[in-house]
Amino acid sequence: LRPYLGVKVVTLRDVDRLELERSYGFRMHSKGGVFVAGVGPSSPAAKAGLQEGDVLLEIDGSPLLEAAQLHLLLGDEVGREVVLRGVRIQGRGKAAPFTVKLVTAAAPKA
Repeated sequence: LRPYLGVKVVTLRDVDRLELERSYGFRMHSKGGVFVAGVGPSSPAAKAGLQEGDVLLEIDGSPLLEAAQLHLLLGDEVGREVVLRGVRIQGRGKAAPFTVKLVTAAAPKA
């Protein structure tokens, strides 16, 4: 069983910073972090308040430097809670903690 968070993320350095500034009116100066490109409806991430455009900086106190790292740091413990620290760009960069309870990922459809 794998844990499911319900977000689509990209490494922040892969996101065009000028597009971030144009779209959200805020420029990120952090070299790390992952950009939330999408949040599944009714997903654990949505229930925790994550929104498209947020930037995740930490998971359980460990820095997030790239998107692939998020899945590694989630581990394999379904049902546990993780604390994500991020920045809400639309809120002009205010730091925000999000507590997410991980659920079982749905089996892929054949």
